[in-house]
Amino acid sequence: MDDLEEMLRASAPSVSVEGAGVAAREVASAVVKGYRPRLRRLTPRTVAIVAVCAVLIPVTAAAGVLHFTAETGQYGKPGFTENDTSQYINMCASDINSYVATLEPQTSPLPPGVTWDELATKFVNIFRADCPPQGPGSLTQVSGIKVDLLASSACPWENWVLMAPPSSQAADLTRVDGVLANNQVTEHQVDLHGTPSWQQLRDQYAVASLAFLNYDYQDNCLGRNTAANPPTVPDPNQ
Repeated sequence: MDDLEEMLRASAPSVSVEGAGVAAREVASAVVKGYRPRLRRLTPRTVAIVAVCAVLIPVTAAAGVLHFTAETGQYGKPGFTENDTSQYINMCASDINSYVATLEPQTSPLPPGVTWDELATKFVNIFRADCPPQGPGSLTQVSGIKVDLLASSACPWENWVLMAPPSSQAADLTRVDGVLANNQVTEHQVDLHGTPSWQQLRDQYAVASLAFLNYDYQDNCLGRNTAANPPTVPDPNQ
């Protein structure tokens, strides 16, 4: 691990490997409403894998085409089941907002009044609490950022349909079901090492009822997911 740590520090001096895994896991699957962790969406190709001795590949020819200080020039090693070959990004870099903006899934729709810039900014902000001097900072792979940006749209969509007037709610529900199901497909295309239950999630969203979306919203977006603070509606799948 000593060689690995030296490699990481050389590429991103402000980021500490020792604490980055914990911080990355806490924020990897954050969502917009309060940024509560969506545990079913954990994206383990974050730097947490570095903490268990995954190996990074140093850049050679590609080093000359880095355009942001957030880019470390280090990539995941092929063949590991919990990470991929996408680049590790320094989430505490001064230009991290500009870099993450280049990864926004602009072709994926959002509910009225919500923008990808807004979601990307909120996504980046959850990492800032662990940036120096408060903490060691985090490294996250590009694939993880892309997946989490897509996942961050679930709460705004669920809120939109739950707040819709009764006259349009049925049609709005059909639209939201389609968007959320398609997002699961896109997330899987971006992250082949992601959750193996993506197909079940896709199918679940495709036929989701208002009762399920209400439960999902309270559970994953409002953080009502503990024994002391459970959702006010039961899980329709239980």
